[in-house]
Amino acid sequence: MALADVLLRLALIALLRVGKARADTAVGSRARANATAGSIVSTNATKARASSPAPAPLADADASDDLFACRIVCREERWSPTCCANGTYANGCWNACAISALRRPSCVATPGRCEPSRERFRANDGCVQDCVVDWARTGYAWQDMACGEDGTTYTTACFARCSNVAYTLGECHDVGGGRRVA
Repeated sequence: MALADVLLRLALIALLRVGKARADTAVGSRARANATAGSIVSTNATKARASSPAPAPLADADASDDLFACRIVCREERWSPTCCANGTYANGCWNACAISALRRPSCVATPGRCEPSRERFRANDGCVQDCVVDWARTGYAWQDMACGEDGTTYTTACFARCSNVAYTLGECHDVGGGRRVA
């Protein structure tokens, strides 16, 4: 992928962030107006927004939203794994996008998967239950999916580890002949 394409996609992510911040501000303003007028605020999300005067700056807590934007931006890219210091990515687009979204230092990507630096996880009796509890803490977010080497899209990386498979972040996609890749 050309550098210009990556930069264009990163600009799209920035626009998505600005749109999200503006939407959060508008929702927060309406909630504050309703609360001031004596209206009963019925949902926790609206209460939380009503209590803060402006949306917080993007931080690691918003990383799942940013990675969701990466899934949209890089959706049509072919499976061509790249290895960077912080892990294996599905392709160069995912590499550049995730580094930007997660605000990590850039790294030189090399073609191919990273060499496994750890033994495979061994699932224990509580592994899946621990994953369910962790997933519940995120509000059952679907943005953190993982594509396992077995071609299965796992709800989270935790579930992939419990299944004892290597994985990359992002959901698997069909690529000719029923083969599924991230």
